[in-house]
Amino acid sequence: MSLFLKGLIGRIWLLLALLLCLQSIALADLKRVVVIKSSENAYYDETIATLKKHTGPLVTVEAVLMNDFKAPGSASLLIALGQTAAEQTAALLSSLASDTPVINAYLTVEQFHSLRVQRNPTIVLDQPLARYLAFSQFALPIESIGILTQHRTPLDAETLTRISHLPLDVRQYEINAQNKLLPVLRELLQDNDALLMLPRQSLYNHDSLRGVLVTSYRHRKPVVSYSPAHIRSGALASIYSSPVDIGQHLSILMHRNLDETNNDNTKLHFARFYSIALNPKSASALGIMLPSEEEIRQKLDRLMR
Repeated sequence: MSLFLKGLIGRIWLLLALLLCLQSIALADLKRVVVIKSSENAYYDETIATLKKHTGPLVTVEAVLMNDFKAPGSASLLIALGQTAAEQTAALLSSLASDTPVINAYLTVEQFHSLRVQRNPTIVLDQPLARYLAFSQFALPIESIGILTQHRTPLDAETLTRISHLPLDVRQYEINAQNKLLPVLRELLQDNDALLMLPRQSLYNHDSLRGVLVTSYRHRKPVVSYSPAHIRSGALASIYSSPVDIGQHLSILMHRNLDETNNDNTKLHFARFYSIALNPKSASALGIMLPSEEEIRQKLDRLMR
């Protein structure tokens, strides 16, 4: 065998060894992320598709229904979508004594506190309160707005700072065993220019929602909501996080969690991205001229940056 051929074969073997070494390094660096869905849900699927679009080559994302999830295996990270997945994933990992990290999404602030999942970073469906209030002010010609709550609490310092220049009076109305929802709602509507609905399932559910919207319409007072579905039922404006918005936010938290140098221990994450829905028909019926979505968004982004 000629020296040239021997040298060529040697170089080929060296190249193959190098490729195998690089492959082993890539496999060692590969991160497996498992997304656990509470149910078959088009919203969850759209969020997962968005998450995959923002995933690099060293991260794989796979989805599974909660009922089919038995153990984390080699997963570097779990993402639980919805209340059922958040609760059952936490219970399963506890029973297995597993320390696999978890990120929760598709929960409200109310659920975050009631489900005892505070140990996991959670992206809540709620917008920051300042964003809700500013959106209401920028969308509607109002001076006061009422909020129904089960626990009246002072506005936090950050909210007060952000809305300090808005000419908006914010009033809370407490619902409890003595103060029923509809009578308190009527008082709120008499005293204020609009109702701001926050994502509280204990207040706004299948049984109460229609009564709230119908009562508000009869008082000819606009409703600002947290759900685009309420627009179809008569709410005048809604600010919310779409499945794509949630997927984008999840991608940020996912990569941050997979980064071993990250020291961010924040647990409660309000929605970073948002969408807007307006109801021109309801606005016309109430004699309100709505600004454009673009105009509202520009003002909101300036205030919240």
